[in-house]
Amino acid sequence: MNIIAIHIFPHEINEYDRIIKSLERNVSRLSNLIDVEIRTCLNLNPSLLNETYLAQFDYIISFFKKINNSSFLNIKEHITKSVNYFGVNDHRRYIIKKANNTDNIFFLDCDLHFPDTTLYWHMKHIDKARKQAEYYIITPQCVRLWDKTWDCLVSDTYIKKPIGFYKNVDLAEIDNAIPSNVLLKKNNSFKWAGGWFNCISANLLKLTGIPINFIGYGPDDTFVMRCCAYLKEKNIDVQQYILSELVVCEDKSLDDTPKLFKDTLPNFRKNSTYYLSEELAKFYQKL
Repeated sequence: MNIIAIHIFPHEINEYDRIIKSLERNVSRLSNLIDVEIRTCLNLNPSLLNETYLAQFDYIISFFKKINNSSFLNIKEHITKSVNYFGVNDHRRYIIKKANNTDNIFFLDCDLHFPDTTLYWHMKHIDKARKQAEYYIITPQCVRLWDKTWDCLVSDTYIKKPIGFYKNVDLAEIDNAIPSNVLLKKNNSFKWAGGWFNCISANLLKLTGIPINFIGYGPDDTFVMRCCAYLKEKNIDVQQYILSELVVCEDKSLDDTPKLFKDTLPNFRKNSTYYLSEELAKFYQKL
């Protein structure tokens, strides 16, 4: 099974609608729809959201269900009001726990823009990756981002653009630039962003896990990347692959969308990052 995991808060409901329509166009290009399942979580934790959204729960739930029920996709929805469900890491831990070792897991954020052929090219190359490596990650490419450490993922089309080009990228240009043959290439390092439509073998995510100390939102991608680098050092068969010239990017026009969380919330990312070294040490010892 190929599982696409999506987590949203109420302010992301319109983008979720856009993402589902994009996935419909992607899945329409596949010959076997049964192999793709969307597992999506609407997080209505009242301890996180201010009163503006607390008064809109019924509308948001209705809209969420309408999107899912109107789609031909295989969508497994989860609506939670638990005060212990703090964010995307909770959903991803749940997805990893429920997946089978032979599954593939895609983490997808609602602010991502991706071409209609993205899932097609993933599916075309998954078997090849599976045959070549016991544990694998398949990632699209990207435009020039905020620093050079990401250049290993930047497509040849954008590698000469200035740092920060992602802020002004033309989304239509991304859609129209897909080559007729996307190749699968090995990456010499491990680098990806958590919700950028990466395909990760479930057996790898079950091995690394996402630490429980990473509450809400935090460096789960950095953690798994560092774990992969350590596995490689120990001669364990793990490999990242890149879909050449298949480019995805964040839709920066969404940056001004009001988040409407409570002002008293802790900095989940900062707090989770505090535990990164400790959790990596635990993983190294476990091996």
